Amino acid sequence: MENKNIEDQYIEAQAEAIKLLASLKIVKSTPRKILGLDGWIFEQTVRHAIEEELKKERIQCEPKEQEPIVGKAKVDLVIGRAAIEVKVSGFYSDVEDKYLKYRNKLKEKGLEYFYVTLYEDYPRNIEVAKRVFGINRMFILKNQGEWERFIKELISTIK
Repeated sequence: MENKNIEDQYIEAQAEAIKLLASLKIVKSTPRKILGLDGWIFEQTVRHAIEEELKKERIQCEPKEQEPIVGKAKVDLVIGRAAIEVKVSGFYSDVEDKYLKYRNKLKEKGLEYFYVTLYEDYPRNIEVAKRVFGINRMFILKNQGEWERFIKELISTIK
């Protein structure tokens, strides 16, 4: 990855987005937090960083966004055979059954289910992620070496 880590890139993109939104003629105050925007910015940051990593490895693969899983459910990114769930700060409710169902549907489509989050501090949620995605498919990017481990697993899956 570039000189900046994924968290720094995300924070920079967040600040830029808020600045650009505040510059709209209709805006009368500076937005502080817009529901859903942080998640989308993080998804875009992860996608951009992945594309840079793939470019360095000379791997041609066009990421797809918001790909259908089942019903209205969608996965954030699909790159080759990798379906990637991207969250800024982990789970907010009991999602084990839901994500197990998604994993099975994605497996039927020939896809490996990855989980990438910037932060996750709750031990219970970490255990859920390990059970649902598997230790080799869940990544907490705030932890040292996780981005590199993620890219290694991703490239191994899409080659």
